[in-house]
Amino acid sequence: MTDWQKIGRPGAIGSRKNEVLANFDKIYGKDKWRLIWDVKGQPVSVQGALTLYEDAYF
Repeated sequence: MTDWQKIGRPGAIGSRKNEVLANFDKIYGKDKWRLIWDVKGQPVSVQGALTLYEDAYF
């Protein structure tokens, strides 16, 4: 398994999504970075984050 390094928080990307993701490819290399959600120190995928969000309502 690859060890990932946290590099920061991009904040809201919104309409700049394509620009921001292309910049990450340029800086870190294509397929050598990922966006994750950090929940209590554990990396969570977008699906995991959405599940947590949904579960908060029930």
